[in-house]
Amino acid sequence: MKHTSVILLCLLLCLLLSACKLPIVADYREPISDVHREGAIEGTLWSARKHYSEDELLQIRFTIKNISDKEVTLTNEGQTVVEIQMDERTWSESVSPAEVPTRLVLKPGESYTIQWTTHASRRDSYYPVLAVWPDIVGDARLLVCYGVINC
Repeated sequence: MKHTSVILLCLLLCLLLSACKLPIVADYREPISDVHREGAIEGTLWSARKHYSEDELLQIRFTIKNISDKEVTLTNEGQTVVEIQMDERTWSESVSPAEVPTRLVLKPGESYTIQWTTHASRRDSYYPVLAVWPDIVGDARLLVCYGVINC
């Protein structure tokens, strides 16, 4: 009888601990995003997850969308009009110059997306991820973790 009580108590404890931790773990493994609206443009920065394991590639996506009823032109004096910045690195440095848009024309409802799949430059680190586009006051931001247990 005493042995059965100990086993039941251990099972109950395991269930309680699992129930408490599962939502937290699931949240870190789920995609995260941040949306910023400025004028006619909506920018959405997305990551495949908040917490990446050490063997995973970081997957970041940035989409800008024309949310107005008029055509919008984005220019940036010969530089990229959309950018993802992370840990002193940029998306535009990771692709060929031909892939970097210096001018975009978006019709009403039209969007443009860039995607960056990359290795983390440091283990056990937090990475602020920033997405920018010209003519805005704000930006879209995320914080992702790589190999850090308590993110």
